[in-house]
Amino acid sequence: MPVKILLAGELELIGYRVDALPTVSRPLQLTLWWRGVRPAAEDWTAFFHLTPLSNDRELLGQRNQAITAHAYPPTVWSAGEVVEDQVQIGVVNLQAGRYAVWMGLYSSAPQERVAVEAGAGEVSVERARLRNFRLVLDYEQRCWCAGDMRKE
Repeated sequence: MPVKILLAGELELIGYRVDALPTVSRPLQLTLWWRGVRPAAEDWTAFFHLTPLSNDRELLGQRNQAITAHAYPPTVWSAGEVVEDQVQIGVVNLQAGRYAVWMGLYSSAPQERVAVEAGAGEVSVERARLRNFRLVLDYEQRCWCAGDMRKE
C-alpha cells in the first residue's frame, strides 16, 4: 500500500504491506518500505500503536523498535535510498470491533516524538494512521478473522 509519511524531515515511509492482520493468537505483521530524504541525524526508533477506531488514546497493542533493528540504521542511508523493514505488533484481548494502526518515530535520548507529515492521511499526537481493520468472529470456522477496512 503506497503512503507518504514524512518523519523528522529525514525519513519517509513510502509503503507498507500487511502480511497478517491480527487475530486473538497472531500479531499484526507488516512489511515497511522507508526512503531516506537526507542523511539521518540519528538511528530513530519507530513506534506502532493499535487502538480502537473509536478511541485513538486506548492502546491495545504496541511495538517500539529501531528501524531495521539496527541491522542497517538510517544514519548510513543515502538520500533516496529505499530500505525494507518488518514489524510485528502484539495485541491483547481483542474482541470483535473496528481498529486503527498508527505509527511514528521518536528519539531514543531524550525520548521525544518527531514531527509527522502524512500527506492526505490523519495525524494525531505526532503519529500517522496507517490503516483501519475490522475483527469479526467467523461462526462457521469458530475463529476470529480480520477484515480490511481501507474505505471505512
